[in-house]
Amino acid sequence: SQLSTRSFQSNNLLEWINNIAVILGLAFFACAIITFIFCSWSAKVNNTARLNLCFCLFLAQLLFLIRVECLQGNLYRKEALCSVIAGALHFLFLASFVWMLLEALQLFLLVRSLAQVKVIHKEGLHSAYLLLIGYSIPTVVVGVSAGVFPEGYGSGQ
Repeated sequence: SQLSTRSFQSNNLLEWINNIAVILGLAFFACAIITFIFCSWSAKVNNTARLNLCFCLFLAQLLFLIRVECLQGNLYRKEALCSVIAGALHFLFLASFVWMLLEALQLFLLVRSLAQVKVIHKEGLHSAYLLLIGYSIPTVVVGVSAGVFPEGYGSGQ
């Protein structure tokens, strides 16, 4: 009895700490997104990868915070809802990794010829190509995953 009470109290404490950490993370991501949108310090610097990385991580953390209870409602609704949330999280985290890769590529192009600071604007990828790559790769991977193994998304309960 005491063990289950302690476990319940520690789970509540961990959930409370987790919620505060996620809310703080959302606030910092919101600040970063606002900064990247409104404070363009140089026309030669492409912030597309950084902005979309922050946006994807913001949405993923927001999904964790909302934490829709998949165990409520009828069986079909909860399975569908869990599948949609799992697919969205898979897409957002995969997109985050792709955006990190694109940012690394942009930094490589910048550092490759450090004598010419214009290199990121001249030789870097255009924003439209970054958007196409950054969101199409995760869409294809999640689409193929959902098509090949649809039971892989959602709750096994």
